[in-house]
Amino acid sequence: MPKFGFWAAGNDGSSNYRALLPARAISWLRPKEHNPYGRPHAVGASRNLADIHQADVIIGSRVAHPGAMPGWRQLKEDGKRLVLDLDDDYFHIDKENRTAYQWWVNGIQDGKPIQEGGFLPFLRESIELADVVTVCSEGLAENIYKETLHPNIKVVENALGADVLGLDRDYDPELLTVGWAGTENTAQWLPMIKDVINKAAKDGYGRRVFIQFIGAPASFVTAHGFRLRRGHAKAYEFLHRPEDYLRELSRIDVLLAPYRSTLFTEAKFPTKALEAGFLGIPLIASAIRPYREWIDHGVNGFLVRNNAQHEWGRYLGALIQDAALRRSMGMEARERASDNTLQDYLGVAWEEACLS
Repeated sequence: MPKFGFWAAGNDGSSNYRALLPARAISWLRPKEHNPYGRPHAVGASRNLADIHQADVIIGSRVAHPGAMPGWRQLKEDGKRLVLDLDDDYFHIDKENRTAYQWWVNGIQDGKPIQEGGFLPFLRESIELADVVTVCSEGLAENIYKETLHPNIKVVENALGADVLGLDRDYDPELLTVGWAGTENTAQWLPMIKDVINKAAKDGYGRRVFIQFIGAPASFVTAHGFRLRRGHAKAYEFLHRPEDYLRELSRIDVLLAPYRSTLFTEAKFPTKALEAGFLGIPLIASAIRPYREWIDHGVNGFLVRNNAQHEWGRYLGALIQDAALRRSMGMEARERASDNTLQDYLGVAWEEACLS
């Protein structure tokens, strides 16, 4: 019965989805009717390799830092089963995502050179050493195979706990909240929804609304042309504690997720659809591949083709004005998200991927 060790890359949302939650899900597996490999598993997750190096299977998150490479090589020499996990296509990072691009492609952190030639050569080596490469989407699996020709790439999607599905939701609150949630990476596409947000902030869709941004501080929002009514908007940095993030996200009644179509974004997992679905929030998203594959347009969300402004406005207006539509779309979104729970999906999916 193998022991699993997740070597997390940090304390961010990615590490939560790709290390902490999978470790918890594997630890919950029950006897053979649900677990053909036999129970129990000892499971650990840590940023410190010393905490988990005794495990038989080591799942490393995007191992590429020069300080981490000796440990990864030694694990291979020690006969460990290595699983290299990727949650994004780091080979095709958009230049507009300056921090990540400087890091991966140029090896620069905070303006200082860390690794000449960047970290992608190390990432390629980590992939070559791995027995299995796990990724979060079919699009990412296709891109990584084209880049590396690795023969054993497995897709394990993100998931959340089933308890989140049961949270109560008021679909007709006195003050409706329209919002966006993201990171420095996805904030670059916020200007795509500037006009419709500004219209909503001025009651342009026939109802007063509150505007909320999670992951984009007020200085960023105002610098990009958003004009928000004092006392009717909130904007702040990303919340790193998952419970804090989900609590604030749950306050949003209509969520918008704008993306530009690139090799990087087309390979993403539709995390905002997952999160909105678990919380029963109707979502309007750009019609890039991950959201096309998740959303049944008009049923469990809306898809905006080519980021057309009139479509952003039409769908946002419809959801602001119609509580019944918000309810039906939110409930359908929850039904779709229920396929991706820790309890019924994640543990078995990770176990099978790591051991196959």
